Amino acid sequence: MIGEDLLVVAEEFGEWDDSNRRIDLLCVARDGALVVVEIKRTADGGHMELQAIRYAAVVSGMTLDQVVHAHARAHSLEEEVSRTTVLGFLQSESDDEAALSGAVRIVLVFCAHLAAHGWLHAEGDAALDTLTAEAQRAIDLLEERRSALISAAVTGLIDVRGLAPA
Repeated sequence: MIGEDLLVVAEEFGEWDDSNRRIDLLCVARDGALVVVEIKRTADGGHMELQAIRYAAVVSGMTLDQVVHAHARAHSLEEEVSRTTVLGFLQSESDDEAALSGAVRIVLVFCAHLAAHGWLHAEGDAALDTLTAEAQRAIDLLEERRSALISAAVTGLIDVRGLAPA
């Protein structure tokens, strides 16, 4: 169950003719509506809204028996156990009382934090590259000045005799 109002019928649901596509989550709501949940982890969402509409159309004709069957298969349960689960969730005593409403709702879940993570990672890499380059330039300059100081001390351009600790 997702929250109190949705029962997960199946994950990666694709039990329809001529389909190699899958609904991320097929759920049923307490009011008997089927709910298609599409989850996308790509930066652009990958046309998820069109995909979800297509899936909603496909499942719109599902019967209660088909929902029970899908639930049983997805959860490795006997069909009667699934029927009891689904009917209980719909707060119905029998198949006669329980009916799907015929409505299908769509929930689109775009994992923006993953897209944001990718952006931050790319930005962080660029910032890290800039800081690394600046640090390397500073190291190169310090090494150059150190070499110049040693050269000047060795050739007598600067007097370092009084600088050494006693």
